[in-house]
Amino acid sequence: MDFDSKKDFLNAAGEMIHWAASHLFDPASPEEGQLPFSSPKPGSTYQKLSPEIPTKGSDLQRLWSEFQSVIEPGIIPWNHPQFFGYFPCNTSPPAALAGMIASAININPFSWKAGPSATELEAKLIEWICSAFQMNGWTGCLQETATMGGLCALYAAREKKHPVNVEGMQNNQKPLVIYASEHTHSSIIKSGRLLGFGDKHIRFIPTNNELAIDSDKLKAQIDLDLQNGFTPTAIVATIGTTSTMACDDISAISDISREYDLWLHVDAAMAGVCMFLPEYQSTFKGVESADSMSFNPHKWLMSGFPCSVLLVKDSKYIKQSQAIDPEYLKGQGIAEFEDYKDWTFQLGRDFRALRLWMVLKYYGQDGIQKILRHHMDLAKEFASFIKTQSKLTLFEEPHFNLVCFHLNNNDETTAYLEKLQESGKFFIEGTKINEKFLIRVAIGQTLTNNKHMEILKNEIQNIEV
Repeated sequence: MDFDSKKDFLNAAGEMIHWAASHLFDPASPEEGQLPFSSPKPGSTYQKLSPEIPTKGSDLQRLWSEFQSVIEPGIIPWNHPQFFGYFPCNTSPPAALAGMIASAININPFSWKAGPSATELEAKLIEWICSAFQMNGWTGCLQETATMGGLCALYAAREKKHPVNVEGMQNNQKPLVIYASEHTHSSIIKSGRLLGFGDKHIRFIPTNNELAIDSDKLKAQIDLDLQNGFTPTAIVATIGTTSTMACDDISAISDISREYDLWLHVDAAMAGVCMFLPEYQSTFKGVESADSMSFNPHKWLMSGFPCSVLLVKDSKYIKQSQAIDPEYLKGQGIAEFEDYKDWTFQLGRDFRALRLWMVLKYYGQDGIQKILRHHMDLAKEFASFIKTQSKLTLFEEPHFNLVCFHLNNNDETTAYLEKLQESGKFFIEGTKINEKFLIRVAIGQTLTNNKHMEILKNEIQNIEV
């Protein structure tokens, strides 16, 4: 078999490009009778796969056919405009093409020497974003996810408060403590475990009626920890919590972080992209006083997965915590540009800067603002619709692009959600806030429009409680 046949590659690639185009431009047109979110039976893909690695290879056409018959039926179409679950993970034509280019050249730009163009492109992207967000003097890098961004930020916070890279955590007699909202993302718990803080030393601060951190209770907890011999180290604030998109008061929290000399990290994984919108400047007031912030272009900026941005006011402690220079990596960098291997745990990194660059160039700030506002308008209209349904109760006015609602009790809400899911027309999930179960509708897929929202509204009106 000729594995190097350019002709075979082009033939197979042509079919795949047409298939990809249908998913990018018209994912809402399934085959006759097929529901986009019909649940496959567990094991339906696994059982069709060969029990061992094949002895002989297959041509690309056969592989493509097997993908369509064996793997594709079990894929959840996250690109579909009626995917309303979790948070979106949206993409776009320029991101898809950039991903194809990046896969073809297959570079590993962990340093300037290993990837000059990729390194300089990433540096310019960070400059663009800091300028657009009015975060003068800040810098940053691209990470895989906001989880990794939060981990790196807390690592820097730990090293700033008590350097332990050499001596280890056991050298400190006063345990280090992290503070976060009771609604913080689960990744903060994982980061605390990985960095040696431990669950016992993550303080989950109660929230107020707006589900934002109660600043007075945060300050009281810090004072209590100091009295009891702990070492307050970092605060994680959130703009756009996962359950309801609630926003902490960053200005008030930043005042506290400065008073006690604590690292302040802002997790804006979903909502951070709204810093492109002038009308949301007040929501992000105080971010410029934080030490770090992360947001995910792969959620709502159509960059494709994975692509996250970690911004920092001062890169000193990020690099102090991460940089290691074994002999085989010496002489990699130059003074003018960063070696991004010193900004994260992994040495290897993909060329994700290409995807983000192509998206920002293709849409421009005007196009990005138009799409974000469109999704938030859809959310407001859907919230208004929920208010007209006597059987449903809107949890609160929507933050950004998320609408939460419920029925009379948790059992009724759960049963209602199950009926929506069983229809196979939508992907929708729920959450629980203060023991109340909610249905979440997150509107952010690239192609979602009024037509898709009307389909959801009609389904809601036809479900019997």
